[in-house]
Amino acid sequence: MKIEVTTAAADWFKENVGLPENQQDAGVRFKIKIYASSPVNPGFGLAIEPNVPEDAVAEFRTEDGLLFFVERSDEWFFNGHDLRVDFDADNDEPQYIYLKDGVAIN
Repeated sequence: MKIEVTTAAADWFKENVGLPENQQDAGVRFKIKIYASSPVNPGFGLAIEPNVPEDAVAEFRTEDGLLFFVERSDEWFFNGHDLRVDFDADNDEPQYIYLKDGVAIN
């Protein structure tokens, strides 16, 4: 699986997610939450947390070094899909786009 994060989305995370300043390897983890909704896995959605990767299955690093990652234990949720994170300016929040063979699914 692959992760891609747009510059606008990365800027939102920098402003809204408290990353530990003393942990150089810390980044934004995309993890599973229950009682949520997603087009790839009904009943489950994505949550975020600042964390340090232990066994990342996918990583994306911005040009200025901000790390985004998914742990191997959460890979099942994506069901073979890639993740693109964009920014929804109307709602002032990240937008998660799931891709299968480069095509977004709804």
